[in-house]
Amino acid sequence: MSYILVTTILIGLCVYIATTFFVKQKSFYDRRIKNIELYREEEENLNSNKNLSAVSISLLIKEREQNLLQDVPREKELATSMDRNPFFLPIILAICSCLVIGSIYFQPISLGSLNDLRTHDIIYGFLESDKEERNEKRDALNTELEVLIKELSTASELYYLSNKFREIDEFLFLSLLLAELINEYKEEIPTFIYSEYAQALFFKEGRIFSEVVNNALNDALTKSPTNPTALTLKGIKYFEAGDISLAKISWSEAIKYSNNEAEKRSIQAGIDSLKSIKNQ
Repeated sequence: MSYILVTTILIGLCVYIATTFFVKQKSFYDRRIKNIELYREEEENLNSNKNLSAVSISLLIKEREQNLLQDVPREKELATSMDRNPFFLPIILAICSCLVIGSIYFQPISLGSLNDLRTHDIIYGFLESDKEERNEKRDALNTELEVLIKELSTASELYYLSNKFREIDEFLFLSLLLAELINEYKEEIPTFIYSEYAQALFFKEGRIFSEVVNNALNDALTKSPTNPTALTLKGIKYFEAGDISLAKISWSEAIKYSNNEAEKRSIQAGIDSLKSIKNQ
């Protein structure tokens, strides 16, 4: 995200240069005009003063003129200052503008080049579509997502995007992103990612414990034996194999280690259903 910081600094620099220049020029003119007006007012007052001689009035006016010349730059200096500053200001602003545009154009994701913007539009257009529209866009997204995964530079960016797909039950793309997290950041990610990956694969495979699901579940239980998601999947596997007792044990452990009340109620409903099966 460093390019965002650089872009912000450059934009701020442009604004600072522009505002500093115009404020300085305005202050420069305001002071000169004010002093000239003050000089003329004093000159009128001196000329209208009947108690002063013509010589005294002349000396006082000359004194005021000297003060004015010392306080305000001469016309030649003013013109030089005005000629110099506008020449350099557009150049500085142009250079800063080019740097800002370049930093935006050549950086990946969200603010990046035209290709990156197109990828961004496809992905977020998919996320914001309804289920029917997503079916039509899925193939295009699959290609773009592979490109985007390579551009995402941190584990947090990958996990953030994976949660967006989890929210709309898109388990294919969710599993792809979680797989990338595990493959590239296995030393950094928390262990619950393995359980989320196993769950995503389970739903992607149509709630079937295929070889890839079983392998992911075994990894999850190895990494985090008390993870509620992994224990719930383990209970489902026992249940589908007809081992009711082991299913109940796994689900009871899942409730024990879960901090989510809704999740606990859902698992408890599964345990209650086991009782009715036993009574049949």
